[in-house]
Amino acid sequence: MRNVSTVIGWMFGNSRGFRFRIVIASFIGVLYIAIGLSFVWVSKLAIDSATGDASYSLWKMGALLALLMLTSLILSAIQIWLKDVSVVEFQNQLRADFMSRLLYEPWKGRERMHTGDMLNRLEQDVKDLVTLYIDTVPTAFITIVQFVASFLFLLFLDSKLAFAILLIMPFFIVISKVYFFKMRRLNKETRSNDSRIQSLIQETMQHRMVAKALCLEGITLKRLFLSQDSLLSQTKTKTRFSAFSRIMVMLGFSTGYIVTFLWGTHQLQMGIITFGVMTAFLQLVGQVQRPVFEMARIVPTVITAFTAAERLMELQDAPQEEKVGTRQLNKGDVGIRLENISFSYEEGSRNIYDNYSYDFKPGSFTVIEGETGSGKTTMVRLILALLQPNHGSAFLYGDGWQQSASSQTRPYFSYIPQGNTLFSGTIRENLLLVNPNATESEMREALHVAAADFVLSLPKGLDSLCGELGSGLSEGQAQRIAIARSLLSTAPVFLIDEATSALDEETEKIFLERFAAFRKKRTVIFITHRKSVFSICDDVLSM
Repeated sequence: MRNVSTVIGWMFGNSRGFRFRIVIASFIGVLYIAIGLSFVWVSKLAIDSATGDASYSLWKMGALLALLMLTSLILSAIQIWLKDVSVVEFQNQLRADFMSRLLYEPWKGRERMHTGDMLNRLEQDVKDLVTLYIDTVPTAFITIVQFVASFLFLLFLDSKLAFAILLIMPFFIVISKVYFFKMRRLNKETRSNDSRIQSLIQETMQHRMVAKALCLEGITLKRLFLSQDSLLSQTKTKTRFSAFSRIMVMLGFSTGYIVTFLWGTHQLQMGIITFGVMTAFLQLVGQVQRPVFEMARIVPTVITAFTAAERLMELQDAPQEEKVGTRQLNKGDVGIRLENISFSYEEGSRNIYDNYSYDFKPGSFTVIEGETGSGKTTMVRLILALLQPNHGSAFLYGDGWQQSASSQTRPYFSYIPQGNTLFSGTIRENLLLVNPNATESEMREALHVAAADFVLSLPKGLDSLCGELGSGLSEGQAQRIAIARSLLSTAPVFLIDEATSALDEETEKIFLERFAAFRKKRTVIFITHRKSVFSICDDVLSM
């Protein structure tokens, strides 16, 4: 686990933009306390007046109490509105920030975290952290102010009672410290197990058809039950410790308050204080007890937020790629050159490439073919700078310019991957992802080149809905729409990775004929194991 001061510093740094709202919420809470204590004092004056110990207008006292109650209700409404709006805005900001970090994190051939775990952090951990900022921090400040104000008020009424309350503070501090570190460890274990469960559920739902086809329902449910049993066991341990700790804290405080209550009753019996003072004291007991119960609630919330912060900090540990700028791309034909490249996915594993060189000349159409595992897809990843070579370099070049392959050169490519890569939404929305300014006629042309004219005959045409991963369409249909989407790009290089694998021979032939005329001298790198594309290419690179 990380150092506590490091985590606190990180959490403070991520509160930028919302610190003013936290201060405002805290200020409203302090006003709320002031009104509450004023209510106690006015009540005392009214009761003393009614019992003959003072002479105040009961009508004025009643009007003051009504005004205080109305002001309290207005402040409460403002506080609720500010809290609810801030929670949503803060969650949106943090999710966007962490989502950005995940998107710009370099990809090294595999994800360092499971998708389900990342989703769990983006949802639950962000929520826990926002709860700390928007709710717990102002509440903790207000609680401290309420305790201090109530203590000073009580000190004014009876100093002996006030100092009796302070006797329980060391007890609370010791219990809280032990509780914090123990619960921090237990909470981290349960959150990790919860992430594993979400990862299992997410992965199973994504591959539900495969699970059914392979009769894996029983095995999958058994894995889920075992993980859930482990989570339940951890939760029971955490709850037992939490319950015991809270009972001990409440016992210490309750004992102190019973003693002070009996002391006040004794003083009333002896005639040392008035009935109004005793009533004020009874109300102050509630004012002092409330911070105690709030602190008992705040401590586990703080621990949960600490765990969430540590897990979110892990998302920020990875280096970030340089974000793609808005600068103009170099015009003209573009070539890609690999020079003396060596690459392996893991240190000590076999080299996929060893001092390899090749030049994809500007405006050329090259087919890459070879056996599975020969490095075809790895080459695509190196060209796109998704992977970095261990030695050597990959760069793009044109008339009078040259640039090393990086995140900044990806806009030069229109990448067409294998498989179904559609997103949920309409076909139109999917097509416009790569070129938001594409016209209706350009979309129709792209669909025609991709042999996806069937879209125009659908009842809603371009506005037909695609489900998750293109559900509602056949694999071949989804693949053709994905091809059409990439064809709408204005990039000077087409990078096509087994993008016709789900097409039948006739449909593939139609696409290749139309694509040969459509590419307009753009550089094409076409990875395939089918011989049909060889007839329209300039060169064949065998791996």
